[in-house]
Amino acid sequence: MRQEEIEKGRKKAEKAFYKAIYPSPQKLKLNPYDVKAIFHPIDFIAFNGMTEQEEISDILLLAREQCEMLDPIRKQIKKAVVAFKYDWQVARIDESDNIEME
Repeated sequence: MRQEEIEKGRKKAEKAFYKAIYPSPQKLKLNPYDVKAIFHPIDFIAFNGMTEQEEISDILLLAREQCEMLDPIRKQIKKAVVAFKYDWQVARIDESDNIEME
């Protein structure tokens, strides 16, 4: 019974997400739990497959609408991604606020 209630709550959360925040992922067939908010300069990042599969199949950067102020920045981001000009770095911050880059 508890599991049924959990599923009901998840379905309600999914509907609320699609309705209130961002209806387009439904058209893209994204799981709302795979979508994380960034808001600036990209609205959302989606890790497709993160929740229901063993592997993330792709990562999507999503912008809800055009914005005259943000579009130049978004074009720069797209250009960097297309040209493979990005890197993966891990920063670890300890309790003393020291940052260690890996």
